[in-house]
Amino acid sequence: MNLIVYYSRSGSVQKVAEQYAQKFGGELLPIVSKVNYSGVLGYLRAIIDAMRKRSPQIEQITADFGDYTRVVICGAVWASTIAAPVRTFLRRYGSVLPEVEYLILRGNPVNKYEAVFSEMDALCGKQHVAAASFRDGEIL
Repeated sequence: MNLIVYYSRSGSVQKVAEQYAQKFGGELLPIVSKVNYSGVLGYLRAIIDAMRKRSPQIEQITADFGDYTRVVICGAVWASTIAAPVRTFLRRYGSVLPEVEYLILRGNPVNKYEAVFSEMDALCGKQHVAAASFRDGEIL
């Protein structure tokens, strides 16, 4: 069974996670940031946190990752890197995850941000089994 873990600042990544769950099955689990990234100031904070590779505090996750065969990690590209709350999740839980798959939402129509997948691998200490990047509105 899949566990689809996602962080969505504006709701777009949540839609991608829900589409994945609907199409391929799995349980949804949001990453809840203790840092407020909403609004204009939150957007600026998100850019700064991403550029500085910060790992903001997130709510504790109590899921037993051993109950799943794959964890699908969904996030957005912030300032050409992974969203800061996803960085925290990977640092905190990456080493105990079973196989991982990545879905990232990007704004750039040309750059698929494949380097972000390598960064995510390094953060969780394992190689992903699948990865894809999408633009908002693209169909999964």
